[in-house]
Order: sequence, then C-alpha cells, then structure tokens
Amino acid sequence: MTTLRSAWLLTTALLCFGRAGLSPAGAAAQEATDYAAHFNRGQESMQQMKFHDAASEFREAARLNPDYLPAQQALAVAYAVNQNFAMAWRQIRHLRQSKVDLPEEFVRRLRESLSESEADKQLQKIDSDLASAQKSAAEHPEDPALQAAWGTALGGAGDYAAALRAAERALVLDSTQPEAHFLLGSMLGGEPPNSEQAIPHLKMYLQHVPHTPENAKNITRAYAMLGDIYGRSGREKQALEAYEEGIKTATDEDELWNNASWIYSAAQDASLRNPQKALAYARKAVAMSNGKKAHILDSLGEALYANGLFDEAVATEKKAIALEPGEDIYADQLKKFQAAKDQAKP
Repeated sequence: MTTLRSAWLLTTALLCFGRAGLSPAGAAAQEATDYAAHFNRGQESMQQMKFHDAASEFREAARLNPDYLPAQQALAVAYAVNQNFAMAWRQIRHLRQSKVDLPEEFVRRLRESLSESEADKQLQKIDSDLASAQKSAAEHPEDPALQAAWGTALGGAGDYAAALRAAERALVLDSTQPEAHFLLGSMLGGEPPNSEQAIPHLKMYLQHVPHTPENAKNITRAYAMLGDIYGRSGREKQALEAYEEGIKTATDEDELWNNASWIYSAAQDASLRNPQKALAYARKAVAMSNGKKAHILDSLGEALYANGLFDEAVATEKKAIALEPGEDIYADQLKKFQAAKDQAKP
C-alpha cells in the first residue's frame, strides 16, 4: 500500500543542510536574522511533516536572502515533497546557475517522477495559469470561483501561503465553493498532523463539485486522498469505501486498485478480507502500471500470499526488490513469503 515513504527520503536530504545562524555580525540588517529564522522554522516544519508550511518558510528565507543557497536547496526539496515536481526542477535550474546542485539521489528520484523536458511544459502552463488567474481574480474580487482558481494557480506556482489565503477568501464568499475545498483538502491531506482537517474539505468538494469529464481527475484524487487518510488512521472500512468509490469514477487508476487490494488482503478487520478480490485487484494494478512500480508488485505479493500462492508471491516480491533494492520492507515481505513457502512443503 502507498505511504509517505519517509517523505520520499527527502527529509534526510534536507536535514543535511544544517541550521542557519541567528546572530549576524556587527550592525547587520535585521533581514539577516529574519531569513535565518524563516529557514530554521522551515526545518522544524519539515521534521513535523508540515510540508506546505516548510515550503513557505524556505521561500521567504530565499526571498529575503537570494544568495543563501541552503534555503534555495531546501525549497527545491520542499517542492518535491509536496509533489510539485515542476517547481522543484525550476529551483534546481536556479541552483545550477550558482554551480550548486542537490544530492544525486534526490535528482534521480525527481527525474523518475517527472522528466526535465516534461517539467518545461508544466512550467509554461503554471506561468500562464498564474497570470490569467491573477488578472481574473483582480477584476472580479467578489467571484468565489475566480478567487478559488487564483488559489489553485498560486499553489501550482509554489506560493502555498498565498494559495491558502485565496482559498479562504473564496469560502467566505461561498462556503460550498468546490475548488477552494479541494485546494485546502489537497494541501492538508498529505500532512499527517493536519490530515484530519482535510476530511471535511474533501467531502464538501465531492458533495458540491459537478461530475463532469473535466473534473473527473480531481474527483478521483479526492477519493484517493480520503482513502489514504482513513487508511493511515486505521479506519479500514472507510478507506475501502473511498477507494471503491474512486474506482467507479476512474477505472484506470492503478493506485486505487492497489490500495483497495491491500485492504482486502491484509485488513486488521478480518471481516473486510477478501483474498480472491484482493488478487484480482492487484493483478489489475500491476497490469495498469506495466509492472514498473515496486509497491504495487508488493501488494500483488501480499495478495498471492493471502491466497496461499507462495511460490508466485516469492517471485513477485523479488521483482519488487529488483526495482527498489534499498527498501527494507520488501526484504521483510520476501522473508515472510519464503517462510510460508518452506512451511507448506510436504
């Protein structure tokens, strides 16, 4: 099942940048203290898994002192943790101009999530959307839909503090405005300390958003986020219901099939287990992902194990390990499957 996976292992990369000093020499400007304070608060927010707050703090530190490269590096990391991969690439390019780069492992993982050439296309759209949404919101300050769209554009450009304010303005104008609820739900849902606050926003979004083809992708994401939040807090039945609803709206989303499969295989609540359904869902997820995602192969291994197909479970888990050899959880899974296989021998 998908998890925050140690925040993409990027928190570790971030912490290596250290803390900024808070005592500028002599009569240095107050700004020097301010940028260091923002940087250190960003570090603390990252450790607390408040990723949007962290990005906002690093962004402000970089604005106050553009030459402070640790803040620029940390901002790239924070964008990536927030899955804003295009903006992470923009930061990397900015750093390259200063002949500074991020750890090779970070860049490799970023490239796996979004190629640099695809980032170019997304960045052009981000800039275009931002300019258009800003103009419309300024011309129609009482229009909640345009204020929400402005918030979405700000979020895409990585200005999360301003995005939050725009979404809140939209909800003052219309408490049911779906795009504002989706934006807030998305920002809060991926942060464990804040994820419970995302639930009412996601529910309000699903209740009020028009079910049109152009909204289908976000509707699916809302169900997926709800399922993940419920799953992380042990509410397996609600998580499964959310994933199943999501599958109804998008039958080609491998993560929905994968996460539902995991619950059917390994739910703590035995009444939710359905090994046959788990296996069918897992096979669908693997087919949709072309067998290229280790965590989906791991779910298939678990489903095979739940069905007593230990040989195939072992072989499948080995494929997951080949894709991500550094993941200890897959090695542990392989030991479990191998032990069951050995025990089942005549």
